[in-house]
Amino acid sequence: MNVEIAFEDLEEGAVSTFGPRLVEREEMLGFAHRFDAQPFHTSEEEAARTPVGRLIASGWFNTALQMRILCDGWVLRAKSRGGLGLEELLWLRPVVAGDILSVRQTLVEKRLSKSMPGIGIVRVELDLLNDVGEAMMRSVQTVLVASRDAPPPSLRPQIATGEPAPIAPPEDPAAAPRVYDDVEIGRVTDLGTYVFTPERVIGFARRFDPQPFHLSEAAGEAGPFGALAASGWHTTAAWMGALSARLMRLEAAGGRPNVSVSPGFRELKWLRPVYAGETIRFATEVASKRPVASRPGWGLVSTRNTGWHARAECVMSFLGSAFWAMRGGGGGTLAPRS
Repeated sequence: MNVEIAFEDLEEGAVSTFGPRLVEREEMLGFAHRFDAQPFHTSEEEAARTPVGRLIASGWFNTALQMRILCDGWVLRAKSRGGLGLEELLWLRPVVAGDILSVRQTLVEKRLSKSMPGIGIVRVELDLLNDVGEAMMRSVQTVLVASRDAPPPSLRPQIATGEPAPIAPPEDPAAAPRVYDDVEIGRVTDLGTYVFTPERVIGFARRFDPQPFHLSEAAGEAGPFGALAASGWHTTAAWMGALSARLMRLEAAGGRPNVSVSPGFRELKWLRPVYAGETIRFATEVASKRPVASRPGWGLVSTRNTGWHARAECVMSFLGSAFWAMRGGGGGTLAPRS
């Protein structure tokens, strides 16, 4: 595919809409079973018994699907050099199978990097819209786009081999908090590891982020990261998969925490490429908690979530949040705003 869009071609204030794309039930469920196997994402029957009340897509599926819409709309025609992260993302309304989604992109700001010759830093606002124009998700992201005369990529990959050391002692399932009241600020939980095999890296990219440097060894070597590298959305999905696996372990050991949907996250930073073959260890640390006045019986718990490779270097970090039921509370339906 010929590259058509360089940094110089982007205009501040420009608004573009990409899509539409149908939310297919099997793709939605497949993602949930792989990365976010909470009951309100995996089966109609189980979802009906949760505070959410119905089957909805994982928020991380929504971010991945938005990336695919953007790739099909313009990223694959651009001199893309990847993304730096997000300032904030809000899950505003539940996405369900059969929804028809599009992405409205507003280019807020562009500037040339001082440390990366020929590379532009582009800040965009994104709205994931349904077919009647309602915003299902909203985010502010920063991406890198090369100028027409940018020098060829020259990053030399430093691929981390081996398994990262544990971040915290093994968790005692009996001591894990089940309700908001028992959540301790500062508690660190090691979520385990995920191996980014070439097959996994390429498989995720084909579905959601088919930029060349995510799709083959040869294109990766010629691309901005110097080797085949995982999509940033694959990294966040793998973190969610590790958290989901922990919840399932706790359920098997006597009951999962009474935790429901997340309203969103902020301060997402992709700090370093995750290369094919690397093993990343994920962790979560409780940063803060507060009661939610508008949702009696529920509290909001915020966590700092990270991923680490074998050289003890952080590759990803974001501040997330989720609703937790208070002891004796948490009744009724608790779904994203609709």
